Amino acid sequence: MPRCNHVSHNQFELLKHLNSNTSHPTTLHLADRSTCIQHNIFQCCQHNCPTLPTRFFRTLQELHQHNTTHHPPPTPSTITLPHSNIIEPNAPQTPPSPTDIATTLIFSLSRPGAVNNWSSGINFIIELQQQPYVPPDFRNTWRRHLRHRKRNKFNFQLLQAAILRSLSTIYATNTDSNDNTSPLWWLLLHLEMLILAPTTTAQNNNTIQPTISDRITAFQSGNIQELYETAMSCNRLSTNTDPTRRSHIETAQKAADSDQMKIAVNRACTTATVAKINDTNIDIVHKLYPPPVINPGHPPRPPPSQPFCLPGDICQTIRHTTPHKATGVNADSTDSFIDLVYANIPQVNDDLQYIFNQIYINNIPQPIKHFFSDVYLFCLHKDPTDASKLRPLGIPTAMRRIIARHVAQYFKPKFADYLLPFNFAVGIPHGSATVINAIQLGIEKYISNNNNKDYPPHAQLSSLIYQTCSTTSPASNFSISSQHLSQN
Repeated sequence: MPRCNHVSHNQFELLKHLNSNTSHPTTLHLADRSTCIQHNIFQCCQHNCPTLPTRFFRTLQELHQHNTTHHPPPTPSTITLPHSNIIEPNAPQTPPSPTDIATTLIFSLSRPGAVNNWSSGINFIIELQQQPYVPPDFRNTWRRHLRHRKRNKFNFQLLQAAILRSLSTIYATNTDSNDNTSPLWWLLLHLEMLILAPTTTAQNNNTIQPTISDRITAFQSGNIQELYETAMSCNRLSTNTDPTRRSHIETAQKAADSDQMKIAVNRACTTATVAKINDTNIDIVHKLYPPPVINPGHPPRPPPSQPFCLPGDICQTIRHTTPHKATGVNADSTDSFIDLVYANIPQVNDDLQYIFNQIYINNIPQPIKHFFSDVYLFCLHKDPTDASKLRPLGIPTAMRRIIARHVAQYFKPKFADYLLPFNFAVGIPHGSATVINAIQLGIEKYISNNNNKDYPPHAQLSSLIYQTCSTTSPASNFSISSQHLSQN
C-alpha cells in the first residue's frame, strides 16, 4: 500500500491490518496486487461493499462466495418468448435471443397497434457488422433540440435505459458467451446517430420535433434499417456547395452559455484553425503516425489471479463530466449519459455500473471492440503561414472517454506514484504551470550555486542565451556560448 510503513510477511497479520477500520479507509484500491498474490490474499474490488472494512480474503473460494452473496449481477428482466413461453429470472433454460429481449424491453415502449419489426432489425445489424465499418459523414446532431420538447427527451432517455437493461439481461442470463450481445451494443453506440441525425434539405418535409418523435417511434418498432439509411444519407456542411462555418466567437458563446468560462476564453482567444485534410496533405498526416509495433513474440499474458471489476462509481464520474464536448466518430456525445444519470430512471445506475464493468474486464464481443479503439481524426494548423505543420487530434466514442476518465481519476495516486520520478506534475491541477515553474526554479538554483563557486554557466551567459535564442539559429547560439565559455 502506498505510504504504508506496515511490514509483515505473515498472511494473518496482513489480513488483520488490511481489514481493520483505521488502516486505509480511502486507499484500499491502491493495494499492490503483486504483493497480495505473493501472500495469497484476494481482494473484493467493488466500490460499495457492504462488508467494509472486510474486503480481503484468504482464498479465492472465499472471494467467490463473497461476490455471489453480496455482489450479484443486476436482476435480469423477465423475457417473453414467442408462443407465450416466459423465461423466469435465474431459470436454467436456453438464453433468450437479442430479438426476444428487444421485443420485450424496447418494443413494449411503442404505442398500441405498432408493428414489431425487431426480427428484421436485429438481422440487419448482424449483416451490417459483417461489412467494413463506415462512419457517418456528420458529427453535429439535433441533440440541442431535445431540451425544447421534454416528451421527446424523456422518450429518448427511456430508449437508452431500455438498451442498457437489455444488455444487462442478456449478460446475466448467458454468462458463458457474449456473442449475442453485439446487436445491442451496436444500438447503444449508434442511438444518437439514428434518432438525432440532421436531415438534408430534400428530407426536411417536417419540423425538427415531429421528426425526432417519428424516429423514436420507428426505433421502438425495430425499423433500424430505415433509420440507418436516413442517417447515412446526411452530409456534413463542409461537403455541401455552400458551407456554413461557425466562428470562434459563436463556439465561445456556446461554452459561456453553459457556464464554462475557461473553455469560452480559450475558444475566443485561440488562433489554431482546423486543417482540411485532402490529397495535398494526407501524406503529411500519415507521417505523423509511426508504423505499428511488430509483435516481438512475447508469451501470452497469464490469466488473472482473481476476478476484477470496475473500481469506483461510474455514475459519479458521469455526473462530473464536462458537458457539451465534441462528439465521437458515431456522432455520440457524453451529454446523453449525463442526462440519463440525472433522469432518475429505476435501475439505470446499476445497469450503467454493470455495463461499464463489462468494458473494463474486456467482456465485449469482437465486432464491437473497434469502437473502443477507433477515433475521429482531425488536424489543427500549428503555423498559419506553413500549412505543412499539423497537430493531429483524435476524438474517441463517448463510452470510451467516460471509462478512460473514470479509471484515470480513480487510479491517479497510483499513476503519480509511478510516474513522478520521471515526469512533472502528474495528477496536479494546472500541471503545465507547475512544470514551467519547477524548471525555472531548478535553473535559477543551478545558476546561483555555480555563481557562488565562480563556475559556468554564469548569469551573464544565461541572460545572453535568453536574449538571442529567439532571434538566432541553434548553431549561432552554440558558437556564441562556446566563445563565452572559452573566455572564462
